[in-house]
Amino acid sequence: MTNNNYNVQTDEQIARDILSILPDAPEDPNKEPTESPKVFMLPIRQLKSFQNHPFKIVDNDEMKDLMHSIRDYGVMTPITVYVNKNAEYEIVSGHRRVFACKMLKMTEIPAIIMDYDRDQAVLAMVDSNLHREKLLPSEKGFAYKMKLEALKNQHREMEFEMQMRSDEILAKEVGESRATIQRLIRITKLISPFRDLLDYECMTFGVAYVFAGCDPVGQDMLYCFFHENNIYPNLEQAKALQKLWESNTLTIENIRAIMIPEGNGKEVKAPKAEKEKSPKKESVKFGVDELSDYFPGMNAADMKAEMFTILAEWKAKQSVTGGETY
Repeated sequence: MTNNNYNVQTDEQIARDILSILPDAPEDPNKEPTESPKVFMLPIRQLKSFQNHPFKIVDNDEMKDLMHSIRDYGVMTPITVYVNKNAEYEIVSGHRRVFACKMLKMTEIPAIIMDYDRDQAVLAMVDSNLHREKLLPSEKGFAYKMKLEALKNQHREMEFEMQMRSDEILAKEVGESRATIQRLIRITKLISPFRDLLDYECMTFGVAYVFAGCDPVGQDMLYCFFHENNIYPNLEQAKALQKLWESNTLTIENIRAIMIPEGNGKEVKAPKAEKEKSPKKESVKFGVDELSDYFPGMNAADMKAEMFTILAEWKAKQSVTGGETY
């Protein structure tokens, strides 16, 4: 009896069968063999953060997820480092992984040691972080500033050949306009408390951009006034204050005249019903001697700026964790 149950092959299956019996194509003798980069286990205590690293490491939910992953599976992707001029291992990419490992009390981490010079390391460090979903304005500003300087050092010949400026090359690479890049770089001139107000959306970019045109002394005077009076300027007021600085007439009296109009001798900031009986503001004062152990080598203004930076980071962390501490 004839068996009519045939196994019919498709064209794709026939082609696959033919290819399976053909000999492998000879390798190109001129092709250089590619080697996988070597991975070393480096002591975490020997690692240095990238000099002037512009990206903040935040202990948020994403960091906790990363810690859980490392605890369960280890560090899946090695960090990259390079040897700086002081013969130290400086982290190029992987600062968050290193932070997570430190929190987990780990002593070693897999790393690839790259043969970079400083400019190559800067470009690699910036590029490895620009893909992040949300970057703070100050992070972008410092990152673009560092990358632009590295491009100027590396691409002088390219600028001539391509008839392009370094900022044009940067704009093309990151997908931002030259004007936007220059505006972001300008805010790196802000003192730390102003940068924090901008990053945590307590100050508009326009106001921050205006104040970046003042020197640190003028900015510190403005910030102290705003903080002590719990009032912050709009764009029009910011421009008026900058004109005071430009004319060397930035004084507390002149700042007050712009920020607190003389309306019945009182500042109008809230509905009258809420302003009729304002409780007396409490204040906390510290002497420089009391804080010198915590901020060695700093003057009073620097101590104050650093404390507000720390408090701003703490406030941001509280908003993420819902007030819980870890």
